[in-house]
Amino acid sequence: PLPTLLGFALAVLTIVVVAAFSWRTQRTQAEAADAMARTLAVQEQIQALGSAIKDAETGQRGFLITGLDNYLLPFNTAQVTLPAATERLRASFQNYRSQLARLELVEQLVKAKLGEMEESIAMRRKGDGIGAVTVVQGDRGRILMERIRTLLGEMEREERDRAAERRVLWDTAVQQTAGMMWGGSALLLVLTAVAAALSARAHRAARTEEWLKAGLAGLGVELQGDPHVERLADVATSFLARWTDARVGGFYITQDDGSYLRVGGYALPVAAEGETAPVVRGGDTLVGQAARDRRPVHVTRLPADYLPVSSALGRAASTGC
Repeated sequence: PLPTLLGFALAVLTIVVVAAFSWRTQRTQAEAADAMARTLAVQEQIQALGSAIKDAETGQRGFLITGLDNYLLPFNTAQVTLPAATERLRASFQNYRSQLARLELVEQLVKAKLGEMEESIAMRRKGDGIGAVTVVQGDRGRILMERIRTLLGEMEREERDRAAERRVLWDTAVQQTAGMMWGGSALLLVLTAVAAALSARAHRAARTEEWLKAGLAGLGVELQGDPHVERLADVATSFLARWTDARVGGFYITQDDGSYLRVGGYALPVAAEGETAPVVRGGDTLVGQAARDRRPVHVTRLPADYLPVSSALGRAASTGC
C-alpha cells in the first residue's frame, strides 16, 4: 500500500540523512583533530626555539667562566638549530600574519643576541676576560633576551587560544554527532512504528474487504430461489445477523410515500395482537434518520431494558444488551 511505502521511503531517507550528517561531523572532527595536533606541534617548536637560545646563552657563560671550548657545544649547536627552527615556524605561520610578524622580530633579536654572544666569546679567546664579562653584564644582552621571551610568550599564548577554539569545534562536532545519532534513531523508531501501524491498518482494511466480499457472496447464495419479498427479507436478515454476529435485526423496504415498512426480522419481539407491521418515516427514530442520511448510526451503552426478550413461552425485559 502507498502509505506503507511512503513510511519505508521516509525511513530510508532518514538513514541517508543521518549517514551524510555523520560523515560531515566526522570529517569536522578529523579536521579539528588535525588542527589541534598542528597547534601542539607549533607550540613545541616555539618552546624549542626558546630552549635553543637559553642553551646558547648557557654555553656562552660556561666558556667565559672556564675558557674551555667544550662549553661552547650548546652555543655552536644553537647556531645550527636556530635558523632551522625559525624556518619551520615560518612554514607553520603562513596563514597567520600576526605570528609571522612576531617571528620576524624574534629572528632579528636572535641574530642580535648571537652577535652579542660571539662578541663576548671572541674577547674571551683573546684573553680579555674582563671585557667579555662587561659585555655580558651590560643591559644590551638582557634587554634582547627579555624581548625574545616576551615575543615567544605572545606566540605561545596565541597558539593556546587557537587550540582552545579548535577544542570547542571538536566538542561541538562530538555533540552534533551524538545528537544526530540519537535524534535519527528516535526518528527511525517513530517511522518504524508509523509504518507498522499503517501496515496493520492496511491489513485490517484488506481483511474487512475480504469479509465484505465473502458476506456478499454468501448473501447472494442465500437469496437464490424464493422470489417473495417477505421470504427474501427474512432470509437476508437472518444471514446478515449471523454474519455480523448481531442479536436482532430488521429488514425495511421503501414505500411509495417515502416511508419504510419492516417486512422481515431476526429474533425481534413478538408483535402484540392486532399490531400491524411498523412503518417508519424518514427522520423518525434512529432507523428513519439512518435511512434519510444513508449512513449507519452506531449506538452504544443502551439501557438494560431497551430490548425485550421473547420466546414461545414468554416475554420479559432484558437485563443487558
